[in-house]
Amino acid sequence: MKLLREYIRELLREKGELGKKVFAQSAPEGSRHAGDEPDTKLETSLKRALANHLFAGGASSKELGELGPYILRFMDDPDYNDVFIRYSGGEVCRGTRLSLEEARSLIPGFDNMPLESATGRTHAFQKFEAWTQKVSVPPFEYSPKSGNQVSSWSTNSERVCTRFAKKNAGIWDGNVGVILYTDSSQNDFLDFSELYKFGALSKHSHEKEVAAFGPVLVTAVKVYKEVTEEQWAEVQTEVELGRPK
Repeated sequence: MKLLREYIRELLREKGELGKKVFAQSAPEGSRHAGDEPDTKLETSLKRALANHLFAGGASSKELGELGPYILRFMDDPDYNDVFIRYSGGEVCRGTRLSLEEARSLIPGFDNMPLESATGRTHAFQKFEAWTQKVSVPPFEYSPKSGNQVSSWSTNSERVCTRFAKKNAGIWDGNVGVILYTDSSQNDFLDFSELYKFGALSKHSHEKEVAAFGPVLVTAVKVYKEVTEEQWAEVQTEVELGRPK
């Protein structure tokens, strides 16, 4: 009978899949979620998955992707959506890469995209490389090649997206760097701004990341690719002429 009463009290104390509070013992001081309520098994999995995604990414994000259906539900649950916040703050970007074949199939006029800037050459064997201007494209769905159901996007830093796109480009291997742009309100994005306040996740509070669950509808791109010597020289000249004296 005593065990039964304890079990009933536990049921009354706990509410929903995450209990009454989210990550109570890791919650920031002053938060309505702060307290001594122990984490449920699902909370333990979520906390681990969020940390692995933010600290390592890549293959380490697999578990977070698998927990996506729960997170999508929590973003619409008034008991939890002050922590698991749905992001709909406008355009976001992601720096990644595409194969030449894929880029040509998704981006109309790929070989003749207007250029924005050229990369300086440091030796004679370096290819002629340049950034295109940002252009709108017929919407297409993007999913990570890894098969993960979650992908990282930046809310306000094209500089970060530019760095990742250039880093991931494999010009010699037939891969171009690409910045993908999408309207966050048309997709399922998790805003990390509140989660950054919980425990060890605060180490990433300087980042402006959101996570997309499932395919993302891309509406614009900017590409880092190999160009002809003539195209490279032309954009170099245009940039130099446009510089202030």
